[in-house]
Amino acid sequence: MKVKIICKEENYDKFRNIFEDNGFIISDIADYYFIEVDFQRKQIIGCDFKGNRIYANLNEICLVQANTYKNKVLLKNGSELFVNENLNFFEADIYSEIFIRANKSQVVNISEIRKISPQINSRVKLTLKNNEIVYITRTYVSKFKESIDRRRK
Repeated sequence: MKVKIICKEENYDKFRNIFEDNGFIISDIADYYFIEVDFQRKQIIGCDFKGNRIYANLNEICLVQANTYKNKVLLKNGSELFVNENLNFFEADIYSEIFIRANKSQVVNISEIRKISPQINSRVKLTLKNNEIVYITRTYVSKFKESIDRRRK
């Protein structure tokens, strides 16, 4: 089973040894994530079209789209990068104040939503600050509403 370790740099080797000693494979492309308690990741590492390594702050992410090979991340400045993290990573509890799942293939930065428009077919249309249109499908509408209500309090 493949595991990606997300922790403080000084603890990485300790956790890696524990997992490898128990038969786990440590990989950036993983089935599961191990996230250290109280660890708040502030950046994500990806690459551009040419394969150059790029660091982006999580609050600079506008939209994450699932692709077959790597997930595409659209940044507020309009640039794109590709990351190994899957969509579940972005909607994990530790990032639930930043991101919300819109549908099977997209996660949205909540602060980037400019307009919310309910649709007749029980979906919600989001217009982002960069004018990108994203639809929240029926499956995710209730979770979206809960997230918006939490932010209002």
